[in-house]
Amino acid sequence: MELIDKKTEARADQWPFQRATVLITGATGGLGSGAAKAFATEGGRWVLLDLDEAALTDFAATLGTETATLAGNIGDENCRRIW
Repeated sequence: MELIDKKTEARADQWPFQRATVLITGATGGLGSGAAKAFATEGGRWVLLDLDEAALTDFAATLGTETATLAGNIGDENCRRIW
């Protein structure tokens, strides 16, 4: 008999990002791209931020979900104003 903990069983209508817009910094790096790939299938809108605009555009095209890209450094005041 397999035990299932109903409290931790995820349901699509409970996913916290479904109606959210989420910013992922360092989106083409190891942690950022891993997070983007993992969460992209779960709904929501994604804004991907990275320094390398070409790599960012190419990566966003692989996700198959609604994404916007922003090339820049989040530490730059002008970049933060856009967000």
